[in-house]
Amino acid sequence: MRVIQPTRPKRGGSIALPVAAALVAGPAGAVFLSPEGDVERLSRAEAGRRAKAAPVFVCHARATAARLGSGGFPAFDLLELF
Repeated sequence: MRVIQPTRPKRGGSIALPVAAALVAGPAGAVFLSPEGDVERLSRAEAGRRAKAAPVFVCHARATAARLGSGGFPAFDLLELF
């Protein structure tokens, strides 16, 4: 996994984020966005396996893990920013 270290942006600059996939879990399955831009619909079991393999971007990691039926997994939780 390639990770870009966040840096303090200059005025009007931007923040570099880690290169990671994004995962959204719904009641019937999940959607996975790869770092390359590929979008896939996955079963909850497969989404849980991928989430445990490498950190992913999620919104509310605990709720996502509960919805997937997996334990915890490493994640970049966007909800924690607020």
